[in-house]
Formats: sequence, C-alpha cells, structure tokens
Amino acid sequence: MTCKKDSINSEERLVFEKASIGETIVHEVLSHGMGLTARPVSKYTVGNQDPVQMSNLYRRSQGISLYRDGTFHDRTMSKADSTGVPLIYQLPNAIIRTAQQQIKNTLW
Repeated sequence: MTCKKDSINSEERLVFEKASIGETIVHEVLSHGMGLTARPVSKYTVGNQDPVQMSNLYRRSQGISLYRDGTFHDRTMSKADSTGVPLIYQLPNAIIRTAQQQIKNTLW
C-alpha cells in the first residue's frame, strides 16, 4: 500500500512520487497518532506540519534527497518548516537537557 505524495527535487521543482510503507507508517503513526496523545504540545501542528516533518525525517534516514513540502497534505511549507523535527520529539530532549543542567548546577 502506497500513496501518492508531493516531493521537491534538488532544483526546487515539484515532482510526484509514491510513499513507501515505512514512510506511510512513520507519517501516520509517529506523527498523526503520537500527536493526538500529546495534544497540548502539538495540537496546532499534528494535522499538517508534524506528519510532513516525520515523512522528511524518515526519507533522510533512507538517503532520499527529495523532500515533501506539504503541497498535497494541507498547505505548502517552506523547506525549513517541512524538514524540521516535530515539536513533540524536540520537547522531551529539551526537558532532559534542562534537568541535566539543573543537576549539574546543583552539584557544582
């Protein structure tokens, strides 16, 4: 099962390409699905930006240079917005770093 998706090539032109099973699972489960469980954190991005970002994160991990810009998802996004890491996955790391810094400051 694959679905047609939008991609931008190195010349910044829109091309059409099918999503792999892996990309579809990451897009649907790790962004739409996880976003619904973290409602306050991602309620504004779970419908469009997070899924596109997760698709692009997966594509980079697979060595695919084309990126999705969201044209056929909900809205067209800039390359910076569409290739970032979803907030839901940034926040835990930020909390961990803050806690580590506080512990370090307390000990020293």
